[in-house]
Amino acid sequence: MIDFCKIISQMIERIRANDFFNDFSLFSAFEPLQKPTVPQKPAVICGILQASAQTAALGENIQEGQITAFADIYVPFDLRGFDFQQIAAEIFSTLCKQVPASIGAEAIRADDDSECFVMRLTVTFSDMFVFNND
Repeated sequence: MIDFCKIISQMIERIRANDFFNDFSLFSAFEPLQKPTVPQKPAVICGILQASAQTAALGENIQEGQITAFADIYVPFDLRGFDFQQIAAEIFSTLCKQVPASIGAEAIRADDDSECFVMRLTVTFSDMFVFNND
């Protein structure tokens, strides 16, 4: 079951629990706090890219669907020898304890505003949804 209100915080908790990420900054894309414009160390920013749900049973309030979450990896330009393939493997192995519907990785791009190389990873899960604590 996917708890829509908690999925991003759960992703960040799972990533934070992996010792590999001790030297990374971890953020939610939706946190109401100022994020560094130019990170001093590698950062992972997680958020929801897309979600869809529909009624799974006639006459009942059961929602089922898919949610695609992202983990953007930001690496400062001046950090040399950073292995994006290794970090992608660590994130996928950390987040994909449940079998995902799909995973994806975009090409690495340069972002001049943050002075970082950026790679977007996506994980799509398909399951029943919970939208609140009721």
